[in-house]
Amino acid sequence: MYIQIDKAGFVNKGAELMLHAITERLSKEHQLDPKFVYGRNYLNKKTDELIRRNGLFKKFEFQRYRLPLEKVMHQKRLDPFGLVKEESVQVILDAGGFQFGDQWVGSNSVEKNQEIKNYYQKYKERGAKIIFLPQAFGPFKEKLSKEQINIVFENADLMYARDPISFQYLTEIFGNHKKIKQAPDFTILLHPDINLSLYQLVKDAVCIVPNAKMVSHTSTDVANNYYNFLVNLTKFFIEKGEKVVLLNHESVGDYKIMSQISESVNNQVVLLNELNALQVKAVIGHTKLLISSRFHGVVSGLNQQVPTFCTSWSHKYDELLKLYGCSNAILDVNANIDTTLQQISERSTQVASNDRLAELKGQVNKMWKDIIDLIN
Repeated sequence: MYIQIDKAGFVNKGAELMLHAITERLSKEHQLDPKFVYGRNYLNKKTDELIRRNGLFKKFEFQRYRLPLEKVMHQKRLDPFGLVKEESVQVILDAGGFQFGDQWVGSNSVEKNQEIKNYYQKYKERGAKIIFLPQAFGPFKEKLSKEQINIVFENADLMYARDPISFQYLTEIFGNHKKIKQAPDFTILLHPDINLSLYQLVKDAVCIVPNAKMVSHTSTDVANNYYNFLVNLTKFFIEKGEKVVLLNHESVGDYKIMSQISESVNNQVVLLNELNALQVKAVIGHTKLLISSRFHGVVSGLNQQVPTFCTSWSHKYDELLKLYGCSNAILDVNANIDTTLQQISERSTQVASNDRLAELKGQVNKMWKDIIDLIN
């Protein structure tokens, strides 16, 4: 079975974690004989190499003299080359994280909505199943975003909201429909580890994960205070004799913030850049305290029972913390440093209980059972 994975890949560590979580879980279903296809996502030469290295298939599209040659080639002849015809795809799993809602209305258009509609209908006409894995949705007050989610709903076989607010945003429009379900982030089932040298570098460190979106997607006062907020925290931990690791969870913009912080404290920190997603999660798991502005960084801290705090630019952070029973873990960038440090001093309360973790893992396993039953 050819299973295409959309919006999960190598563009950032969260997307890469979701890709690994999907392939690891479904590879256990031998009756499916799954072959995983790298779907809608960012492509470049580096991505091509990562696709091959991770054993993923790539869609085959080749035309010469206006003849669609992929139409006349049998799929089995393409398998050894890691290529798949679009018409061979039987399932689409979309792991977009957060892609539908009013926050993105600036990039929406009538043309984009029509493109999305054409994309999904093309697969539906061939009988493919389309499943949206747990992600944040909404709100949908703007005309274009409401039109977009209607297109998604019409073509989806299953839609999983990652939190109660996202679920509410969907049910306000579509009612309690059987195709709308709720499940937590599914990377909770991944348990990677790291080599000894990296382990010794990060063991018992304080880990700080920045996010450039805290500057670009927040109010002016938050954006203006964010850098100094991180610098003050870093200085405090260094003065306390703690080892501080600045971890790049995603982008060039994040690394720029890390470099500036390092310069501000005379390079008395460890900078970790260009690790793969599994290494990033494992690094977080071996630290003593996590302060993360990246969503999947927060997820990795919570589901590995690391005392975890975060900053927020979306409702998805608040809902994630509630899910793990750690509601008092959002740090206010505008608060004075003493207030923040007092909040962090209560770190023992910001660790998910064993019972809560077991419950969440059970919900993710139930989600996969329902999906497997559907595609079987």
